[in-house]
Amino acid sequence: MRKNNFTLIELLVVIAIIAILAGMLMPALSSARERGRSASCMNILKQYALANIMYADGNKVFCPVASGNIFFYGTRGGGHGSFTYDLTKGGFLHEYMGNSKEAMLCPSFGPTAGIGDATKASQVGGIGYNRLTWSSTIGSSDLSISNGLTSPGKVKRPSDVVMFGDAGMYAGGKVSGTGYLVPNGVGMQDTNGSAHFRHGNMANFAWVDGHVSSERFLAGTDQKTGHFEPSYKHFWGDWTESNPTPPSN
Repeated sequence: MRKNNFTLIELLVVIAIIAILAGMLMPALSSARERGRSASCMNILKQYALANIMYADGNKVFCPVASGNIFFYGTRGGGHGSFTYDLTKGGFLHEYMGNSKEAMLCPSFGPTAGIGDATKASQVGGIGYNRLTWSSTIGSSDLSISNGLTSPGKVKRPSDVVMFGDAGMYAGGKVSGTGYLVPNGVGMQDTNGSAHFRHGNMANFAWVDGHVSSERFLAGTDQKTGHFEPSYKHFWGDWTESNPTPPSN
């Protein structure tokens, strides 16, 4: 009886076909994986927004972006140039979100995005808080909802003003983490805005009324930091159609 063994050529053809099929499937698998991460990110942003709303219920104002070494997402140690960050405790929102680092970071941020350890100096972030400046210093002219002075009732269009979102700071051709979500036109390293469209040209945002959305990259850098809407209206709490731009400080 004749044995039906594969010849070497037939075996190579089979291997080639398998390799082609695997190559065709990989983009689909990668896309599906990123969709899963994006969905998880949106859930985390929802928790951020609800936590801040609960904070405001007890404190009459949304939490500040920072106060000393306490930030909305955790605590900071060390000195300038060698800061370390602890995302597991101490932040303004931990009381409402738990003490897991994973609960405070977008799953597509950090090593997944090629950014490195998200807990090291200038790498912390992934999720940024509404700011009209790159500074954590809060002054009397600070119009951001993260100024520690803004009550929910002061935001005239809560469904149209961002609270938190995917964020990254572009400098030197690279993206580093930032806890500041700033709009197009704000200076420091790059003025395209700090929204980071890391989910396949999309970025996720939580709004003041608590809803979340995924917005498409409009313009910015080659590393997909930038903005989905170039005006200030998504960032300024007093925005209305007839009053679209904050006054100059």
